Amino acid sequence: MINTKFAQRIEQIRMRLYKTALLYLGSETPACDAVDETVYKALKNYGKLRQPEYFDTWITRILINECHNERRRQKWFQPLAETAETLQIPKGTAATRQRRALQLLRLELGEEESE
Repeated sequence: MINTKFAQRIEQIRMRLYKTALLYLGSETPACDAVDETVYKALKNYGKLRQPEYFDTWITRILINECHNERRRQKWFQPLAETAETLQIPKGTAATRQRRALQLLRLELGEEESE
């Protein structure tokens, strides 16, 4: 019974959650991922909700926290195409340089670990 009520409530507010995530993240794919993760976490913790009348506020807070987490993850990610453009080199060259740099780092880290 709880899952039915939960599903109905999510269907009512899903578009609002998506629009909120889209405003925070600026891109469709991360926004969809944030909404999906929010629904999962909300379902998992639904039994802990003490005041069901505040469901919208509660789930919106979960969504905002998820958006902050996603932005933190994105902060360290730079697409290869953007790197190539910044360095003014072809994308393939950027990929090769990145792969070689990772190989050198792995070798260096491997040597440090054995010391």
